[in-house]
This record gives sequence, C-alpha cells and structure tokens, in this order.
Amino acid sequence: GTLPAQVPLVAYESPCSFRDLAIARIRELGSEPVVTAEAPHLSGVATAARNGLGYALLPYGGDGLRGISEGPLAESLQAPLWLLAAPGHEALIEPMRVGMARTARQPRLTVAA
Repeated sequence: GTLPAQVPLVAYESPCSFRDLAIARIRELGSEPVVTAEAPHLSGVATAARNGLGYALLPYGGDGLRGISEGPLAESLQAPLWLLAAPGHEALIEPMRVGMARTARQPRLTVAA
C-alpha cells in the first residue's frame, strides 16, 4: 500500500532523533509528515498516539502500543541509543550496557499507532 500525501505524526519535542527519523522516513516514502501532537516525554507521545492523533515512532514495545505489521510504515528503523548515569549510580552502568546490547540484537524500534 501507499501512504496518503500527508501523514499525521505524533512526536517528541525538538530536538529529538526519534522525531528526525520519523520525519525522514515518511518523506523517503513520498509523503509529508504533519506533526499533529508533540510532547517532551514518552507518556505524552504514547497517549496522543493511543488516542488516534497520529503515528508515533517509539522504542519496541513502547508503552503497550501495538506496532504496525503491514504496509510502508511497518519496517523497523535503527536508532542510536545513549546510556546516561547520574553521579552515585555508576554501579548500574555495566548491567545496563549488557541489557542494551542484548536488546540491540532484537528489533529495536517500531512505528506504533
């Protein structure tokens, strides 16, 4: 299937690499993204997508939303991940790094609706 000329997009506020990836992918598919809602946090993006305001690019399994399984937006995308640790939490760095590496071997991102 093909996408409509304009695709409603729910996105994180700028600057955001997920937002940039989603916009670039929609344009690669020949459509123009129209940001219909934006939020600074996952909960806001997920809530807007869950309420039908548009498509959202989220981490795999993001907040229980169902991924798109057919059509041009069903393809998983690669995205960079950063691990940040607050002072005093350095002991968490290695276990988190191992978990992130394990997750990286699985599909990492999906477009959710």
